[in-house]
Amino acid sequence: MNCPHCQAPNAEDARFCGSCGQATSATEPTTHAELREQPVLIGREIAGRYRIQAKLGEGGMGAVFKAEQISLKRTIAVKLLRPEMASSQLLLRRFNAEAEAVAKLSHPNTVNIYDFGQDSDGTLFIAMEYVEGHSLRDVIHREAPFPLRRALSIALQVASSLTDAHSRSIIHRDLKPDNVMLQQRGRERDIVRVLDFGIAKLREENRQSQMAMTQAGDMLGTPQYMAPEQIRAEPIDGRTDVYALGCLLYEMITARLPYEAPTIMSLLSKHLLEVTVPPSQRRLDLALPPAIDQLILSAMAKDPNLRPATMEAFGEQMAELLASLPVDTMQATAQRAVPSSGYAPVVPTPAAYSAMTPSGANPTATYATHGPQMPAPAFAAPTAPPPQVPLPPMHESSVPTHHARGNGSNKALCIVLGVLLIAGGGVGIVIATRSTATSNDEWGGSAVIDMGKIQETMEDGEGPDVDGVGTPTPSGSSEELVYGIPPECERFAKMVERLAGCSMMPVETRTQIKEAADQMRDGYKQGFPASMRGQMIAGCEMGASTYEQMLGQYGCP
Repeated sequence: MNCPHCQAPNAEDARFCGSCGQATSATEPTTHAELREQPVLIGREIAGRYRIQAKLGEGGMGAVFKAEQISLKRTIAVKLLRPEMASSQLLLRRFNAEAEAVAKLSHPNTVNIYDFGQDSDGTLFIAMEYVEGHSLRDVIHREAPFPLRRALSIALQVASSLTDAHSRSIIHRDLKPDNVMLQQRGRERDIVRVLDFGIAKLREENRQSQMAMTQAGDMLGTPQYMAPEQIRAEPIDGRTDVYALGCLLYEMITARLPYEAPTIMSLLSKHLLEVTVPPSQRRLDLALPPAIDQLILSAMAKDPNLRPATMEAFGEQMAELLASLPVDTMQATAQRAVPSSGYAPVVPTPAAYSAMTPSGANPTATYATHGPQMPAPAFAAPTAPPPQVPLPPMHESSVPTHHARGNGSNKALCIVLGVLLIAGGGVGIVIATRSTATSNDEWGGSAVIDMGKIQETMEDGEGPDVDGVGTPTPSGSSEELVYGIPPECERFAKMVERLAGCSMMPVETRTQIKEAADQMRDGYKQGFPASMRGQMIAGCEMGASTYEQMLGQYGCP
Protein backbone atom coordinates (compact mmCIF):
# COMPACT_ATOMS: atom_id res chain seq x y z
CA MET A 1 0.00 0.00 0.00
CA ASN A 2 1.02 3.61 -0.47
CA CYS A 3 1.49 6.05 2.39
CA PRO A 4 -1.42 8.55 2.49
CA HIS A 5 1.05 11.34 3.36
CA CYS A 6 4.03 10.90 0.99
CA GLN A 7 2.72 8.16 -1.37
CA ALA A 8 5.76 5.95 -0.73
CA PRO A 9 5.16 2.17 -1.10
CA ASN A 10 4.89 0.15 2.13
CA ALA A 11 4.10 -3.38 3.18
CA GLU A 12 0.37 -4.07 3.48
CA ASP A 13 0.58 -4.59 7.24
CA ALA A 14 2.86 -1.60 7.93
CA ARG A 15 1.54 0.69 10.67
CA PHE A 16 4.05 3.44 9.92
CA CYS A 17 5.54 4.63 6.64
CA GLY A 18 9.16 3.59 6.08
CA SER A 19 9.80 6.84 4.20
CA CYS A 20 8.14 9.65 6.18
CA GLY A 21 7.53 7.82 9.47
CA GLN A 22 3.88 8.86 9.77
CA ALA A 23 1.00 6.49 10.46
CA THR A 24 -0.20 4.71 7.32
CA SER A 25 -3.77 4.87 8.61
CA ALA A 26 -5.60 8.08 9.39
CA THR A 27 -7.26 6.18 12.24
CA GLU A 28 -4.11 4.82 13.87
CA PRO A 29 -5.32 3.85 17.36
CA THR A 30 -4.14 5.47 20.59
CA THR A 31 -4.56 4.29 24.15
CA HIS A 32 -5.75 7.72 25.27
CA ALA A 33 -9.53 7.69 24.90
CA GLU A 34 -9.84 11.45 25.05
CA LEU A 35 -7.24 11.93 22.30
CA ARG A 36 -9.38 9.75 20.07
CA GLU A 37 -12.34 12.02 20.73
CA GLN A 38 -11.05 15.51 20.13
CA PRO A 39 -14.41 17.29 20.70
CA VAL A 40 -14.39 16.03 24.31
CA LEU A 41 -11.31 18.14 25.04
CA ILE A 42 -12.44 21.39 23.42
CA GLY A 43 -13.29 23.85 26.17
CA ARG A 44 -11.71 21.73 28.89
CA GLU A 45 -9.53 23.53 31.44
CA ILE A 46 -6.12 22.04 32.23
CA ALA A 47 -4.94 22.55 35.82
CA GLY A 48 -7.42 25.41 36.06
CA ARG A 49 -5.07 27.61 34.04
CA TYR A 50 -5.38 26.68 30.36
CA ARG A 51 -8.51 26.31 28.24
CA ILE A 52 -8.27 23.95 25.22
CA GLN A 53 -9.41 25.52 21.94
CA ALA A 54 -8.32 23.24 19.07
CA LYS A 55 -6.12 20.27 18.28
CA LEU A 56 -2.89 21.09 16.44
CA GLY A 57 -1.26 17.69 16.06
CA GLU A 58 -0.25 14.41 17.62
CA GLY A 59 3.07 12.69 18.19
CA GLY A 60 4.65 9.76 19.94
CA MET A 61 4.22 11.20 23.43
CA GLY A 62 0.79 12.77 23.13
CA ALA A 63 -1.18 15.51 21.41
CA VAL A 64 -0.67 19.25 21.10
CA PHE A 65 -3.54 21.71 21.39
CA LYS A 66 -4.06 25.40 20.87
CA ALA A 67 -5.17 26.87 24.18
CA GLU A 68 -5.78 30.08 26.09
CA GLN A 69 -3.84 30.96 29.20
CA ILE A 70 -6.81 32.13 31.23
CA SER A 71 -5.04 34.57 33.54
CA LEU A 72 -3.22 36.45 30.77
CA LYS A 73 -5.74 35.98 27.96
CA ARG A 74 -2.94 34.90 25.63
CA THR A 75 -2.77 32.07 23.13
CA ILE A 76 -0.39 29.25 23.96
CA ALA A 77 0.14 25.61 22.99
CA VAL A 78 -0.47 22.80 25.46
CA LYS A 79 0.98 19.34 25.05
CA LEU A 80 -1.04 16.59 26.76
CA LEU A 81 0.91 13.40 27.29
CA ARG A 82 -0.52 9.94 26.98
CA PRO A 83 -1.75 8.31 30.22
CA GLU A 84 0.96 5.64 30.11
CA MET A 85 3.54 8.41 30.56
CA ALA A 86 2.20 8.90 34.09
CA SER A 87 1.65 5.22 34.84
CA SER A 88 5.34 4.31 34.65
CA GLN A 89 7.76 5.78 37.18
CA LEU A 90 10.53 5.44 34.60
CA LEU A 91 8.65 7.48 32.02
CA LEU A 92 7.41 9.92 34.64
CA ARG A 93 11.01 10.65 35.61
CA ARG A 94 11.80 11.23 31.97
CA PHE A 95 8.95 13.70 31.68
CA ASN A 96 10.07 15.65 34.74
CA ALA A 97 13.69 15.75 33.58
CA GLU A 98 12.64 16.81 30.08
CA ALA A 99 10.33 19.57 31.23
CA GLU A 100 12.72 21.00 33.82
CA ALA A 101 15.61 21.02 31.37
CA VAL A 102 13.78 22.44 28.38
CA ALA A 103 12.10 25.14 30.48
CA LYS A 104 15.58 26.62 31.04
CA LEU A 105 16.17 27.15 27.34
CA SER A 106 15.97 30.74 26.12
CA HIS A 107 17.01 31.35 22.53
CA PRO A 108 15.42 33.23 19.62
CA ASN A 109 15.28 30.03 17.56
CA THR A 110 13.84 27.85 20.34
CA VAL A 111 10.18 27.59 21.35
CA ASN A 112 9.77 28.68 24.97
CA ILE A 113 8.33 26.45 27.68
CA TYR A 114 6.10 28.33 30.13
CA ASP A 115 4.86 25.68 32.53
CA PHE A 116 4.46 21.96 33.12
CA GLY A 117 2.68 19.75 35.59
CA GLN A 118 -0.12 17.26 36.15
CA ASP A 119 -3.85 17.86 35.85
CA SER A 120 -6.32 16.72 38.51
CA ASP A 121 -7.09 13.56 36.51
CA GLY A 122 -3.39 12.67 36.30
CA THR A 123 -2.77 13.91 32.75
CA LEU A 124 0.71 15.34 32.31
CA PHE A 125 0.95 18.61 30.39
CA ILE A 126 3.49 21.09 29.07
CA ALA A 127 2.44 24.68 28.33
CA MET A 128 4.56 26.35 25.68
CA GLU A 129 4.79 29.25 23.28
CA TYR A 130 2.28 29.19 20.43
CA VAL A 131 4.11 29.55 17.13
CA GLU A 132 2.26 30.62 14.01
CA GLY A 133 3.86 29.35 10.86
CA HIS A 134 4.45 26.20 8.86
CA SER A 135 6.41 23.12 9.76
CA LEU A 136 9.55 22.52 7.77
CA ARG A 137 7.95 19.22 6.78
CA ASP A 138 5.14 21.04 4.97
CA VAL A 139 7.50 23.54 3.35
CA ILE A 140 9.81 20.77 2.12
CA HIS A 141 6.81 18.97 0.68
CA ARG A 142 5.70 22.10 -1.21
CA GLU A 143 8.97 23.77 -2.19
CA ALA A 144 11.97 21.40 -2.04
CA PRO A 145 14.59 21.26 -3.35
CA PHE A 146 15.61 24.48 -1.63
CA PRO A 147 18.33 26.74 -3.01
CA LEU A 148 21.58 26.21 -1.13
CA ARG A 149 21.42 29.69 0.30
CA ARG A 150 18.02 29.12 1.86
CA ALA A 151 18.74 25.58 3.08
CA LEU A 152 21.98 26.60 4.75
CA SER A 153 20.38 29.63 6.38
CA ILE A 154 17.63 27.46 7.87
CA ALA A 155 20.15 24.85 9.01
CA LEU A 156 22.31 27.56 10.60
CA GLN A 157 19.41 28.76 12.72
CA VAL A 158 18.63 25.20 13.77
CA ALA A 159 22.30 24.77 14.67
CA SER A 160 22.22 27.96 16.73
CA SER A 161 19.22 26.71 18.72
CA LEU A 162 20.82 23.33 19.31
CA THR A 163 24.18 24.84 20.23
CA ASP A 164 22.43 26.72 23.01
CA ALA A 165 20.69 23.53 24.15
CA HIS A 166 23.94 21.55 24.07
CA SER A 167 25.62 24.19 26.21
CA ARG A 168 23.00 23.34 28.85
CA SER A 169 23.62 19.58 28.51
CA ILE A 170 20.40 19.03 26.56
CA ILE A 171 20.40 16.83 23.46
CA HIS A 172 17.32 17.05 21.27
CA ARG A 173 17.43 13.40 20.10
CA ASP A 174 14.47 13.79 17.77
CA LEU A 175 15.39 16.51 15.28
CA LYS A 176 13.20 16.25 12.18
CA PRO A 177 11.26 18.60 9.87
CA ASP A 178 8.13 18.24 12.00
CA ASN A 179 10.01 19.76 14.94
CA VAL A 180 11.18 22.84 13.03
CA MET A 181 8.74 25.68 12.42
CA LEU A 182 9.26 28.44 9.87
CA GLN A 183 7.71 31.79 10.69
CA GLN A 184 7.21 34.87 8.56
CA ARG A 185 7.36 38.23 10.31
CA GLY A 186 6.55 41.15 8.07
CA ARG A 187 8.94 41.01 5.14
CA GLU A 188 11.12 38.46 6.89
CA ARG A 189 10.65 34.79 6.21
CA ASP A 190 12.25 31.52 7.27
CA ILE A 191 12.58 32.52 10.91
CA VAL A 192 13.34 29.16 12.49
CA ARG A 193 11.83 27.93 15.76
CA VAL A 194 12.92 24.52 17.02
CA LEU A 195 10.28 22.83 19.14
CA ASP A 196 9.37 19.63 20.89
CA PHE A 197 12.52 18.66 22.69
CA GLY A 198 10.01 15.93 23.50
CA ILE A 199 12.47 13.20 24.36
CA ALA A 200 15.35 15.42 25.40
CA LYS A 201 17.34 14.17 28.39
CA LEU A 202 20.18 15.53 30.42
CA ARG A 203 23.44 14.32 28.92
CA GLU A 204 24.78 13.47 32.36
CA GLU A 205 22.26 10.67 32.80
CA ASN A 206 24.21 7.45 33.07
CA ARG A 207 24.12 4.77 30.43
CA GLN A 208 22.17 2.42 32.67
CA SER A 209 19.19 4.80 32.66
CA GLN A 210 19.39 5.17 28.89
CA MET A 211 19.48 1.40 28.39
CA ALA A 212 16.58 0.91 30.78
CA MET A 213 14.45 3.37 28.88
CA THR A 214 15.30 1.75 25.58
CA GLN A 215 14.61 -1.72 26.92
CA ALA A 216 11.24 -0.49 28.10
CA GLY A 217 10.26 -0.55 24.45
CA ASP A 218 10.58 3.12 23.53
CA MET A 219 12.74 4.07 20.57
CA LEU A 220 14.16 7.51 21.27
CA GLY A 221 14.08 9.20 17.89
CA THR A 222 12.65 9.13 14.36
CA PRO A 223 14.17 6.46 12.08
CA GLN A 224 14.66 8.73 9.06
CA TYR A 225 17.06 10.99 11.01
CA MET A 226 18.45 8.62 13.65
CA ALA A 227 22.20 8.34 14.17
CA PRO A 228 23.78 4.86 14.29
CA GLU A 229 24.79 5.17 17.95
CA GLN A 230 21.19 6.09 18.79
CA ILE A 231 19.89 3.01 16.99
CA ARG A 232 22.36 0.85 18.93
CA ALA A 233 21.26 2.43 22.24
CA GLU A 234 24.80 3.63 22.88
CA PRO A 235 25.71 6.81 24.78
CA ILE A 236 24.90 9.94 22.79
CA ASP A 237 26.05 13.54 22.75
CA GLY A 238 25.70 16.64 20.56
CA ARG A 239 27.11 14.78 17.56
CA THR A 240 23.90 12.75 17.47
CA ASP A 241 22.02 15.95 16.69
CA VAL A 242 24.72 16.86 14.14
CA TYR A 243 23.89 13.63 12.30
CA ALA A 244 20.17 14.44 12.30
CA LEU A 245 20.80 17.98 11.05
CA GLY A 246 22.97 16.55 8.27
CA CYS A 247 20.02 14.35 7.24
CA LEU A 248 17.73 17.37 7.40
CA LEU A 249 20.04 19.47 5.23
CA TYR A 250 20.30 16.59 2.75
CA GLU A 251 16.51 16.48 2.47
CA MET A 252 16.15 20.24 2.04
CA ILE A 253 18.56 20.47 -0.89
CA THR A 254 17.59 17.25 -2.69
CA ALA A 255 13.91 16.82 -1.76
CA ARG A 256 14.89 13.23 -0.91
CA LEU A 257 15.70 11.48 2.35
CA PRO A 258 19.28 10.17 2.65
CA TYR A 259 17.92 6.64 3.02
CA GLU A 260 14.57 5.24 1.92
CA ALA A 261 13.16 1.79 2.63
CA PRO A 262 9.75 0.08 2.79
CA THR A 263 10.09 -0.91 6.47
CA ILE A 264 11.46 0.66 9.62
CA MET A 265 13.93 -2.17 10.22
CA SER A 266 15.42 -1.96 6.74
CA LEU A 267 15.64 1.81 7.10
CA LEU A 268 17.53 1.51 10.39
CA SER A 269 19.83 -1.03 8.78
CA LYS A 270 20.74 1.48 6.08
CA HIS A 271 21.62 4.11 8.66
CA LEU A 272 23.88 1.56 10.34
CA LEU A 273 25.56 -0.02 7.33
CA GLU A 274 24.89 1.64 3.98
CA VAL A 275 27.20 4.21 2.41
CA THR A 276 25.40 7.53 1.93
CA VAL A 277 24.93 8.60 -1.68
CA PRO A 278 26.31 12.16 -2.00
CA PRO A 279 23.60 14.78 -2.62
CA SER A 280 25.20 15.82 -5.92
CA GLN A 281 24.90 12.25 -7.22
CA ARG A 282 21.37 11.89 -5.90
CA ARG A 283 20.28 14.97 -7.83
CA LEU A 284 22.48 15.38 -10.89
CA ASP A 285 20.03 17.93 -12.28
CA LEU A 286 20.86 20.42 -9.53
CA ALA A 287 24.61 20.64 -10.22
CA LEU A 288 25.39 20.84 -6.51
CA PRO A 289 28.96 21.86 -5.61
CA PRO A 290 31.34 19.23 -4.13
CA ALA A 291 31.62 21.28 -0.93
CA ILE A 292 28.01 20.54 0.02
CA ASP A 293 28.70 16.81 -0.39
CA GLN A 294 31.69 17.07 1.92
CA LEU A 295 29.74 19.05 4.50
CA ILE A 296 26.79 16.67 4.67
CA LEU A 297 28.75 13.42 4.43
CA SER A 298 30.98 14.60 7.26
CA ALA A 299 27.94 15.32 9.45
CA MET A 300 26.45 11.93 8.57
CA ALA A 301 29.56 9.85 9.28
CA LYS A 302 28.69 6.51 10.89
CA ASP A 303 31.40 7.05 13.50
CA PRO A 304 30.62 10.08 15.71
CA ASN A 305 34.36 10.77 15.99
CA LEU A 306 34.45 11.53 12.26
CA ARG A 307 31.71 14.15 12.47
CA PRO A 308 32.19 17.79 13.48
CA ALA A 309 33.08 17.70 17.16
CA THR A 310 30.26 20.03 18.20
CA MET A 311 27.13 21.59 16.79
CA GLU A 312 28.88 24.96 16.98
CA ALA A 313 31.71 23.63 14.80
CA PHE A 314 29.19 22.28 12.29
CA GLY A 315 27.47 25.67 12.21
CA GLU A 316 30.76 27.40 11.50
CA GLN A 317 31.41 25.00 8.61
CA MET A 318 27.99 25.77 7.15
CA ALA A 319 28.59 29.50 7.50
CA GLU A 320 31.94 29.23 5.72
CA LEU A 321 30.36 27.29 2.87
CA LEU A 322 27.53 29.78 2.60
CA ALA A 323 29.95 32.70 2.40
CA SER A 324 32.07 30.96 -0.24
CA LEU A 325 29.31 29.94 -2.67
CA PRO A 326 30.09 31.26 -6.16
CA VAL A 327 27.62 33.74 -7.57
CA ASP A 328 26.48 31.50 -10.40
CA THR A 329 25.50 28.70 -8.02
CA MET A 330 23.64 31.06 -5.71
CA GLN A 331 21.81 32.77 -8.55
CA ALA A 332 20.84 29.56 -10.27
CA THR A 333 19.36 28.00 -7.15
CA ALA A 334 17.65 31.21 -6.10
CA GLN A 335 15.98 31.66 -9.46
CA ARG A 336 14.79 28.08 -9.45
CA ALA A 337 13.42 27.71 -5.96
CA VAL A 338 12.93 30.99 -4.10
CA PRO A 339 9.17 31.55 -3.74
CA SER A 340 7.48 34.44 -5.43
CA SER A 341 7.74 36.65 -2.36
CA GLY A 342 11.26 37.49 -3.52
CA TYR A 343 12.75 37.53 -0.05
CA ALA A 344 15.59 35.36 1.11
CA PRO A 345 17.69 35.20 4.26
CA VAL A 346 20.79 37.35 4.52
CA VAL A 347 24.00 35.34 4.22
CA PRO A 348 25.81 35.00 7.57
CA THR A 349 29.59 34.70 7.81
CA PRO A 350 31.52 32.35 10.10
CA ALA A 351 32.10 35.30 12.44
CA ALA A 352 28.39 36.12 12.42
CA TYR A 353 27.54 32.48 13.19
CA SER A 354 29.94 32.50 16.15
CA ALA A 355 28.01 35.47 17.52
CA MET A 356 24.78 33.48 17.14
CA THR A 357 26.02 30.78 19.54
CA PRO A 358 26.30 30.97 23.32
CA SER A 359 29.87 29.65 23.60
CA GLY A 360 31.48 33.01 24.27
CA ALA A 361 30.88 35.82 26.70
CA ASN A 362 30.10 38.44 24.09
CA PRO A 363 27.20 40.50 25.49
CA THR A 364 26.41 41.98 22.07
CA ALA A 365 25.91 38.70 20.25
CA THR A 366 23.41 38.82 17.44
CA TYR A 367 21.42 36.13 15.74
CA ALA A 368 20.66 34.87 12.27
CA THR A 369 19.00 37.61 10.29
CA HIS A 370 16.74 37.90 7.30
CA GLY A 371 16.06 40.50 4.70
CA PRO A 372 15.19 41.10 1.08
CA GLN A 373 17.25 39.34 -1.52
CA MET A 374 19.43 41.70 -3.53
CA PRO A 375 19.25 41.14 -7.28
CA ALA A 376 22.25 39.18 -8.53
CA PRO A 377 24.46 39.60 -5.44
CA ALA A 378 28.01 38.30 -5.37
CA PHE A 379 29.87 37.35 -2.24
CA ALA A 380 33.46 36.68 -1.29
CA ALA A 381 35.17 35.93 1.99
CA PRO A 382 36.18 39.05 3.92
CA THR A 383 39.84 39.97 3.99
CA ALA A 384 39.59 41.24 7.57
CA PRO A 385 37.16 40.77 10.47
CA PRO A 386 34.05 42.90 9.88
CA PRO A 387 33.12 45.69 12.29
CA GLN A 388 31.04 44.53 15.24
CA VAL A 389 28.49 47.35 15.21
CA PRO A 390 26.16 48.17 12.30
CA LEU A 391 26.86 51.55 10.74
CA PRO A 392 23.52 53.35 10.37
CA PRO A 393 22.66 55.86 7.66
CA MET A 394 21.03 59.02 8.93
CA HIS A 395 18.23 61.24 7.64
CA GLU A 396 18.06 62.97 4.28
CA SER A 397 19.55 66.45 4.13
CA SER A 398 18.58 69.30 1.85
CA VAL A 399 22.12 69.97 0.62
CA PRO A 400 22.14 69.95 -3.20
CA THR A 401 24.30 67.64 -5.27
CA HIS A 402 27.40 68.76 -7.11
CA HIS A 403 30.54 67.41 -8.73
CA ALA A 404 33.59 66.95 -6.54
CA ARG A 405 36.93 65.19 -6.35
CA GLY A 406 39.24 64.17 -3.57
CA ASN A 407 39.31 62.39 -0.26
CA GLY A 408 35.84 63.51 0.81
CA SER A 409 34.27 61.55 -2.00
CA ASN A 410 36.40 58.53 -1.27
CA LYS A 411 35.62 58.59 2.44
CA ALA A 412 31.90 58.75 1.74
CA LEU A 413 32.25 55.80 -0.61
CA CYS A 414 34.02 53.83 2.14
CA ILE A 415 31.21 54.61 4.58
CA VAL A 416 28.55 53.52 2.09
CA LEU A 417 30.42 50.27 1.50
CA GLY A 418 30.62 49.81 5.25
CA VAL A 419 26.84 50.14 5.49
CA LEU A 420 26.42 47.52 2.80
CA LEU A 421 28.91 45.24 4.51
CA ILE A 422 27.09 45.24 7.82
CA ALA A 423 23.55 45.32 6.46
CA GLY A 424 24.43 42.47 4.12
CA GLY A 425 25.25 40.20 7.01
CA GLY A 426 28.98 40.71 7.41
CA VAL A 427 30.32 39.19 4.21
CA GLY A 428 32.81 40.86 1.91
CA ILE A 429 30.65 42.37 -0.83
CA VAL A 430 31.60 42.37 -4.48
CA ILE A 431 30.22 45.56 -6.01
CA ALA A 432 29.25 45.23 -9.65
CA THR A 433 29.97 48.50 -11.46
CA ARG A 434 28.68 49.60 -14.84
CA SER A 435 30.92 51.21 -17.37
CA THR A 436 30.67 54.99 -17.75
CA ALA A 437 33.93 55.33 -19.68
CA THR A 438 34.96 54.41 -23.18
CA SER A 439 37.06 51.45 -22.11
CA ASN A 440 35.78 48.47 -20.16
CA ASP A 441 39.33 47.94 -18.95
CA GLU A 442 39.22 51.32 -17.24
CA TRP A 443 35.78 51.11 -15.68
CA GLY A 444 33.59 48.07 -15.31
CA GLY A 445 33.45 44.49 -14.15
CA SER A 446 33.53 43.52 -10.49
CA ALA A 447 35.86 44.43 -7.67
CA VAL A 448 36.36 42.77 -4.30
CA ILE A 449 36.36 45.32 -1.51
CA ASP A 450 39.25 45.19 0.97
CA MET A 451 37.30 45.64 4.22
CA GLY A 452 40.49 45.95 6.27
CA LYS A 453 41.41 49.13 4.38
CA ILE A 454 37.87 50.44 4.67
CA GLN A 455 37.94 49.94 8.42
CA GLU A 456 41.33 51.69 8.70
CA THR A 457 39.97 54.59 6.68
CA MET A 458 36.91 54.95 8.88
CA GLU A 459 39.09 54.86 11.99
CA ASP A 460 41.70 57.44 10.93
CA GLY A 461 39.16 59.74 9.28
CA GLU A 462 41.02 60.02 5.99
CA GLY A 463 39.87 58.84 2.61
CA PRO A 464 42.15 56.47 0.71
CA ASP A 465 42.48 56.33 -3.02
CA VAL A 466 39.40 54.65 -4.39
CA ASP A 467 41.71 52.11 -5.95
CA GLY A 468 42.81 51.31 -2.40
CA VAL A 469 39.46 49.71 -1.62
CA GLY A 470 39.44 47.73 -4.81
CA THR A 471 37.06 49.85 -6.87
CA PRO A 472 38.66 50.76 -10.21
CA THR A 473 38.45 54.47 -10.97
CA PRO A 474 39.73 56.08 -14.19
CA SER A 475 42.43 58.61 -13.52
CA GLY A 476 41.21 62.19 -13.30
CA SER A 477 37.52 61.28 -13.46
CA SER A 478 34.85 62.85 -11.27
CA GLU A 479 31.41 61.73 -10.26
CA GLU A 480 28.29 63.43 -9.01
CA LEU A 481 27.93 63.29 -5.25
CA VAL A 482 24.70 63.08 -3.27
CA TYR A 483 24.44 64.54 0.21
CA GLY A 484 22.28 62.96 2.89
CA ILE A 485 20.45 59.67 2.99
CA PRO A 486 17.78 58.64 0.44
CA PRO A 487 14.18 58.51 1.69
CA GLU A 488 14.22 54.75 1.13
CA CYS A 489 16.64 54.47 4.06
CA GLU A 490 14.43 56.30 6.56
CA ARG A 491 13.13 53.04 8.05
CA PHE A 492 16.67 51.83 8.63
CA ALA A 493 17.60 55.11 10.32
CA LYS A 494 14.61 54.87 12.65
CA MET A 495 15.52 51.29 13.58
CA VAL A 496 19.01 52.42 14.51
CA GLU A 497 17.66 55.27 16.63
CA ARG A 498 15.45 52.82 18.51
CA LEU A 499 18.38 50.46 19.11
CA ALA A 500 20.58 53.30 20.34
CA GLY A 501 17.89 54.28 22.85
CA CYS A 502 16.91 50.78 23.95
CA SER A 503 17.60 50.30 27.66
CA MET A 504 17.34 46.52 27.23
CA MET A 505 20.59 46.46 25.26
CA PRO A 506 24.04 46.51 26.91
CA VAL A 507 25.32 50.05 27.52
CA GLU A 508 28.49 49.32 25.55
CA THR A 509 26.48 48.29 22.51
CA ARG A 510 24.29 51.38 22.63
CA THR A 511 27.37 53.58 22.96
CA GLN A 512 28.97 51.97 19.92
CA ILE A 513 25.80 52.39 17.89
CA LYS A 514 25.59 56.07 18.84
CA GLU A 515 29.24 56.61 17.88
CA ALA A 516 28.64 54.87 14.56
CA ALA A 517 25.61 57.08 13.94
CA ASP A 518 27.67 60.22 14.61
CA GLN A 519 30.35 58.95 12.25
CA MET A 520 27.75 58.43 9.56
CA ARG A 521 26.50 61.99 9.94
CA ASP A 522 30.01 63.33 9.37
CA GLY A 523 30.55 61.05 6.41
CA TYR A 524 27.35 62.02 4.64
CA LYS A 525 28.24 65.69 4.95
CA GLN A 526 31.00 64.91 2.46
CA GLY A 527 28.63 63.13 0.09
CA PHE A 528 28.49 59.74 -1.56
CA PRO A 529 28.71 58.79 -5.27
CA ALA A 530 25.37 58.83 -7.04
CA SER A 531 26.25 55.50 -8.67
CA MET A 532 26.17 53.89 -5.22
CA ARG A 533 22.57 54.91 -4.50
CA GLY A 534 21.03 51.62 -5.61
CA GLN A 535 23.44 49.49 -3.60
CA MET A 536 23.00 51.69 -0.54
CA ILE A 537 19.20 51.44 -0.71
CA ALA A 538 19.43 47.66 -0.98
CA GLY A 539 21.74 47.65 2.03
CA CYS A 540 19.32 49.83 3.99
CA GLU A 541 16.45 47.45 3.26
CA MET A 542 18.47 44.46 4.36
CA GLY A 543 19.71 46.28 7.44
CA ALA A 544 16.20 47.38 8.44
CA SER A 545 15.02 43.78 8.53
CA THR A 546 18.09 42.81 10.52
CA TYR A 547 17.60 45.53 13.11
CA GLU A 548 13.87 44.94 13.36
CA GLN A 549 14.62 41.39 14.43
CA MET A 550 17.26 42.63 16.88
CA LEU A 551 14.68 44.95 18.44
CA GLY A 552 12.38 42.01 18.95
CA GLN A 553 15.14 39.82 20.38
CA TYR A 554 16.13 42.44 22.94
CA GLY A 555 12.49 43.31 23.70
CA CYS A 556 13.01 46.94 22.76
CA PRO A 557 9.92 49.19 22.59
